[in-house]
Amino acid sequence: MTMLVKLKTTGEPIIDVEVQCENSIDWDFSKFNPGKVKNSQNIREFDKWLSWIKNTFDMTRPFNYLEIGSYAGESLYYLSQVFPRGSVITLIDLGDNTVAREILLRVCKLIQIEYGHTINLLSGYSNNENIIRQAMAYPKGQALYDMVFIDANHDFGWAYEDFMHYKDKASWVAFHDISDFNIVKTTMKYGKEVANAAHLWKAITTVINQKQHPYAAPPEDKNLNWDQFIDYDNNTDVGIMDLKPRGIGVLYSGAINQ
Repeated sequence: MTMLVKLKTTGEPIIDVEVQCENSIDWDFSKFNPGKVKNSQNIREFDKWLSWIKNTFDMTRPFNYLEIGSYAGESLYYLSQVFPRGSVITLIDLGDNTVAREILLRVCKLIQIEYGHTINLLSGYSNNENIIRQAMAYPKGQALYDMVFIDANHDFGWAYEDFMHYKDKASWVAFHDISDFNIVKTTMKYGKEVANAAHLWKAITTVINQKQHPYAAPPEDKNLNWDQFIDYDNNTDVGIMDLKPRGIGVLYSGAINQ
């Protein structure tokens, strides 16, 4: 599948860039969002991630998915199209941007009608005890979510806290914005040690690899899996491209919860 993506540069004009996509889904999120909020997802990365999901999970049964930080629902819109019909989707979102919340509700309604998914929208902070309790009540009749996607406050402290709260409820934990693209900013905010870990994803893998840490698995444990999808387009100037590298990382939490 080939599609054209509008690419914003530091100046004019806006140019069309051809993107090869493995997944034949509707990538046109702009129809829900006519310039009201920022479209923030990297289509190349999401395309790779969607293919990984389809190759990793049993797609003949409904998927159980928890998303922490939904904003206007762009990630949700892409993911929901590859989930099997009748999947159960739980969203945790603060909802402090009224325009983004309006768009999210429209996306949720379409997903329920078009794909037959069940949507549970929890409004509030992901570290709120009541929100955690409600999230843990889903999915009904299942011990675990198939996957939790952490994509709310991208500061290391917040994201790591989300990981600690929800890792025991998921088979896989996914993280957004894992690349070291903003490592200078991270150094200024958290210091060199955390910056060297290059944001949440590499910080977690660094912690896992420390044998004294309770989440560490022995070297012979091949069940401790992680993967990452980071778009570094060598043919495009990353300094000016709108689809700059952000990165999606996935961690098999089953291994660290044993």
